[in-house]
Amino acid sequence: MLVLDTSAIIEIVHGTSKGKLILEKIGKEPAATTALNVFEIFRNVNQSEIEVFRNSMFSLNILDFDSMAALESAAIEKELAKSGNKINLSDILIAGICKKHNWAIVTLDEDFAKVNGLNVIVL
Repeated sequence: MLVLDTSAIIEIVHGTSKGKLILEKIGKEPAATTALNVFEIFRNVNQSEIEVFRNSMFSLNILDFDSMAALESAAIEKELAKSGNKINLSDILIAGICKKHNWAIVTLDEDFAKVNGLNVIVL
């Protein structure tokens, strides 16, 4: 399964060339996103786009942040701090969810590549 990051979802919903590339890449493979990505999108979406994003987002499997994802995220944050690599907290939490499930993340954000053991597809 592939987890779509916020950046990937925005490109898909807006129908950009990157969005089309993402759809080609995922093909018929089941796709999901995380509850954190839902938050990131809806805290920034325009009022006129709410319904479009709602229809797109809720057709995906939504992965929750639970205690196992929290443990993964804490380990990721410690490892990044030790190596001197910093990424934002929401990306650490999203990476923790992906690692918990052992699923790849599809993103336009190269920061995810800093997380050891995370399968990252950067487009």
